[in-house]
Order: sequence, then structure tokens, then C-alpha cells
Amino acid sequence: MRKSKRRSLAWWALPVSAVVFLAPVVPAGEVSAVVRSKFFEPLKPPRPVQVTAHGGARGTAPQSTPSSILICADDGIEWVAVTVRLTRDGAHVLAHDPKLENLSDGSGEVASRTLAEIEQLDAGSWFARRYEGVRLLTLRRALALSKGRINLRLECAQVDPESLVDEIKRAGMIRQVIVLGDADTTARVRAASAGQIAVMERCGSRADLESRPRRTPLDAVEIPARLATSDFCRACRERGTWVEADATGRDQDRPETWSRLVAAGVNCVLTDFPQEFIVWSIQSRGAARPVQISFHRAASRYAPENTMPTIERAIALGADYIELDIRRSRDGVCMLLHDARLNRTSNARGSISDQNADDLARVDAGSWFGQPFKGTRIPTFEQALTALSGRCGLYLDAKSIPPEQVAELLRRHNMTRRSVVFQSPSYLTRLRSIDPEVRRMPSLNDPRDLDKLADEIKPYAFDANWAILSKDLIDRCHARGILVFSDALGYYETVEAYMRAIDLGIDVIQTDHPLRVWRAIELRLSRPVAPEAR
Repeated sequence: MRKSKRRSLAWWALPVSAVVFLAPVVPAGEVSAVVRSKFFEPLKPPRPVQVTAHGGARGTAPQSTPSSILICADDGIEWVAVTVRLTRDGAHVLAHDPKLENLSDGSGEVASRTLAEIEQLDAGSWFARRYEGVRLLTLRRALALSKGRINLRLECAQVDPESLVDEIKRAGMIRQVIVLGDADTTARVRAASAGQIAVMERCGSRADLESRPRRTPLDAVEIPARLATSDFCRACRERGTWVEADATGRDQDRPETWSRLVAAGVNCVLTDFPQEFIVWSIQSRGAARPVQISFHRAASRYAPENTMPTIERAIALGADYIELDIRRSRDGVCMLLHDARLNRTSNARGSISDQNADDLARVDAGSWFGQPFKGTRIPTFEQALTALSGRCGLYLDAKSIPPEQVAELLRRHNMTRRSVVFQSPSYLTRLRSIDPEVRRMPSLNDPRDLDKLADEIKPYAFDANWAILSKDLIDRCHARGILVFSDALGYYETVEAYMRAIDLGIDVIQTDHPLRVWRAIELRLSRPVAPEAR
């Protein structure tokens, strides 16, 4: 059965002090000129340097499946790099590995099976139970899924170039693909498409590029990160050649490398950390952000909620606050868990309050989310506080923890002034009497309750219902020195809704989709604030 290696320690798992953010230098008017003339732009306005997700949403969803592409599209990633192979009967399928046992519950080579046989395989259960029954993507379906959403870089492991061209044309995806292959494959694709479909080859040196006849210039090249220089990128632009730099690799896929690539003038960066690249590119502007972000249950879109890996990922993705849920074990230890029962997010069953902390420490809280997180444990609240200290704010949903214990733990970890505690008005009133320094945040569901709650609780912030947000409400809160947080979960979780809330003056947006908030921030940093909301 399929073997899967856990992702090794990456730069985003390091303390913030170990990550250097360098501002990119973009040659004005040069970097994106070729991109805009050749390819579909999923984002408008487009970014000056785009990003290619290596293998799609690796670690979050099984590769070569719909979720692997759609998660990237939803995060505003411009390109996904996928691998195309032929079945025994000549159909194109997405398969990053030639062996079916590394992709599914099947066995043998992709090339040894018919399309009908491959379409019967379960390509999701090996990754996580929640993906049970997911199938490998045919090229035809991948093109249909991606149309108008995200571009595909098709690496040709084994293809029929003429048939490949026909599928791309039929899907209306000519401007949404780059075909990566050897010289013979790219020549055949160019001929079959009459030059309409962009082709890419790997280029290991400047000599490789210059050795090609000018009469048949490449549309695009993939180069190793070490090769990216201003001179090289300028030479490519003069030839009308688009440059993708490969930053993948344990020792180089990090902000220092990205900064150098952007400064050199590449068009796109191939990375295993596309979300981090996007956040870094926005943060690198150095401009004051118009809103802060709270990550609901940490980076729960990318790693198992309320665990240490998801806390680290949230910090890497620029969280200002991380929302965590706290419950107590039978012996009174505070643990991170949203539900009262263990069933949904672990391999255990029953109520957390019926089990001791030592028993809970052996529970697997990662496999349900995905194979890369197998063996992840339920953390104690103290472990989370240690990880957050000096790195990020805490939004504490104190579900079943006495206020005395909250105050004591926050004081012990020097997090009193970096945390906000969410609970009922009666709980927060009691917490205020125990330690007035602890920042309190009640719900606000009706604007008429604002003054009463403000007088009784003296809150640091309100968790205002998104539906009641208005400039008048936010101004009233600010006039009393109270911040406004709001959960944009579900219906309101769109870039447009975030931008409208930013214009109203909201202080913190809590979200399950942090890359959408970052896009709203990116757009707000790029143009004047709109008139006050309607």
C-alpha cells in the first residue's frame, strides 16, 4: 500500500525570528508583460509575480484529485503543476507517480491499466477517511474543473501530443495551460496547435536557452532558482520567453530565495509553499495593514484543527490572532479541542471530560485530516501558549475552563496582554473580578446591547455578528475604546465582504479562509479606500 513521508521541518515551522523577510524589487513594467499577453489571469488585477503550486494542495488533499486543484484555486493561486500520463488505452490522466499503489488502492503502472479500470480506484482513502471514494482526475475533467479558475502547467511524463492538443482545444483552455516536456513533445504540441498552446522546457543554463534557434523560441522555460539573474530574465524577455523559477527543495524554498527570484525578474515561482509565498509577497510591501486576521481553530484549512502543526502554519501565514478552543480532561488539564467529544477529530471516542490527560496524549489527532499528519497529538493549552509566546496573539474560546485557571495560565506564560478571551457575559464578569488585566470579548448580536455590555464587562473587544456590522456600530465601539472582531464564517466569507468590512473600519476578521482575507488586504493596499459602506 502507499507509503507517505511526513513533511520535514520547513521554514514556516521555525520561530518568526529565524525567518528573514526581504522586500522584493520588481522591474517596473517588465515582469508581467509577457504573462499578460499570453495567459489567462485568474486574479484581477494580477500580481506582478505569480505562483505555481507544486503538485497542487500537497499535504492538504491527495494529489491528482479535484480537491488538490480546487483548494489552490480558492486560495487565489494562479498555477498548479500537475503530471499527465497515458493509460493503456490511450487516455490522459493526472498521476504524479507512475505506480498506482502510490496514488490509490490499486497496483501496477498507470500505463498498464485502462481508463475504465483506473476510474474504479479509490484515490482518497489512503490519504484520509474524509476523502474516501475520490477518483484520480482525467485530463478532460481537470481542464473542465480549472476553466476560468486556475491555470495548469501540464508536465508530460507520457502523452500523445496530438491528442493532448485536441483535449485542450475542446476544453477551451488554450490560454490556461503550459505544456512542459522534452524537445520532441514540445515541437509536436507546437505543430499540432499551430503555436497556439504555450510550451515549456527545462533550462539548466543560459547556454541551453541561447542554443535554441530564434525562429522557434520557447514560450516558457523552467529554470532552477540558482540560475535566476537579472541578465538571464532580461534575455528571456527579449525573446518573449516567460520564466518560471523552481524554488522547491528543503534548503531553498523560503523567503530569502523568493526575494532574490522576484528581484531578478522571474514571471512565476514554483514552490511547495504557495500560500506562504502569497502572504510573504503582500507583507514585503512594508505597508500598514488595514485589518488584522484571526485564524479560526488555527490554520484548520491546511492542517488538523487545534494542533501544533496548524498553529505553526497559521503563524507562517501571518496570523495576528489564533483562535483556539479549550476543554478540560477528567484530571483537570486544559487541552485543545473544539468538540466535547473526541470522535470527529481523532481516532478515539467518547467525551474528553471522561479521560485523563495521559490517555489523551496518546490519541492520534492528525490522521483524520491527512496521512502527512499521522501521529499528531492533542496538545495541552500550556504547549500552545509556549508556542504562541512572543509570536502571535491568542483568541481563546474558553469552552469549559474555569476563569481562575484561564487567568493563572495566561499570567504564567506572559500572555495576558496578547490574548482575548471569548465567553458569556457572566463568565467574563467573573473573569474581570479575578484579573482585570485579562482582555475580555463578549458577543454582540444586537446594536442596542452595546452600551449595556460595555458598562457591565468593560470589554477589550466585541465579537460582533457579521450581519449587524455598520460604520455607525464600529464608530460607537471605537468611541468607547472597544475593538470590533467578527467571524466571517460561511455565507459572508468572500473577498468582497472582507473589503466592505475593511472600509467600515473593522479591527479583526476571523476566518477559515485566510488567503481570501489576504487578497482583500492586497487589494486595499493597491487602491484608495472606498466611500463608507452602504
